[in-house]
Amino acid sequence: MFRRGMLFFMVMCAAVGVPYVTTEWGKISQTFSGQPAVAATTNGNLPYPVAGTPGMSAAPMVSMPGLPATQAEIDAPPEVAMADALRFDVTASWILGRWPRVTAGLPDAGLQGYRVALVTGTQDDDLAGSLTYYFNRNHVCQRITFQGTTGDARKLIAMLTTRYGFERQMSDDPSVWLYQIRWNGRATSELQVRPARVIRASEPTARFEVLLAMNDGSAH
Repeated sequence: MFRRGMLFFMVMCAAVGVPYVTTEWGKISQTFSGQPAVAATTNGNLPYPVAGTPGMSAAPMVSMPGLPATQAEIDAPPEVAMADALRFDVTASWILGRWPRVTAGLPDAGLQGYRVALVTGTQDDDLAGSLTYYFNRNHVCQRITFQGTTGDARKLIAMLTTRYGFERQMSDDPSVWLYQIRWNGRATSELQVRPARVIRASEPTARFEVLLAMNDGSAH
């Protein structure tokens, strides 16, 4: 219960306390300024970031019988599977029906954004943080950004490489694991994973910071 409560606290901080960071990252994703990345040599043993010790599952948070639910409990984000959250065939209606708290009114470069607090579970390889869907004028999801944490990035990396074609790239920053989708010599989608500044054994789901910006491949 303690771990679930701490995870909820962290994800609400990410979704509410730093809303503009994700928006700015969404803008950055359109240009990916800096030196062009160079594809790394693949040998089947890529250095994926991974937690050292698997964590234990925790029971879901529940309200005590007879006590009124707090606003935090009412707004508590549901667990949404990673594969369900990171896809482009979502609709605004699906988002509003799935999350009890949605921040709308996030226009960005002609797109309409809907930001939610994402929790994919309580295992080390789950995600917790701020997820934003951006829709174009035809109400089609065109961009997805995520800023948050994980304890083991292998599940996320495997999904992005197999489903969307992300490929490992070399980075000038030795602390960053970098994956991109490149089109005509430039990055159109990008994943950055780096160790947290302070890694605590008591927070196994927050060992790595994750920045993800995905653009719909059909929009090339």
